[in-house]
Amino acid sequence: MCPACAGIVATASDVTFSPDPNTVVTAAVAIAKAGIEAAAEVPSIKRFVQTSSSSACETHGLVNTPYDITRDSWNLHSVEEAWKPPPYGMDRIYSTYSASKVQQEQEIWKFVKEKKPKFEVNCVLPDFNCGPVLNVKEQGYPSTVGMLKMIFNGDMSQAGVLAPQYMVNEL
Repeated sequence: MCPACAGIVATASDVTFSPDPNTVVTAAVAIAKAGIEAAAEVPSIKRFVQTSSSSACETHGLVNTPYDITRDSWNLHSVEEAWKPPPYGMDRIYSTYSASKVQQEQEIWKFVKEKKPKFEVNCVLPDFNCGPVLNVKEQGYPSTVGMLKMIFNGDMSQAGVLAPQYMVNEL
């Protein structure tokens, strides 16, 4: 571990892009809860960082429209869409992923409010990230880089999931 990272805990999420919220959202919330609870048990922890997503913010349909994002700008539209009764079709991938990020963050901030941990807590909300895969043999092409690979190979089936947005290229 690098010295600058000592005492920092970070959590992630389910990025299988399954449309079933019972699997994705439930697991994501459990990951966040277990992570922050474990961090609270370690006195040397100084910071807890929740890796969220810009999809946790309510920006549904706000293309080419100026808007402010505040701490209360939850993407409740996606939470509602994700938790609608089955069938869980591929049209729910984005809503389910977004709901997992919203509900993870809500769990984190609930913990902070109730337990008042002695460490700093932050959520980072990156948008579309791409860059080299660390271990293709073990990981394949997960998450957003997998979407890029599909598009590069001529498979446009996931292209419609992506609204116009900013990108982060980690090259």
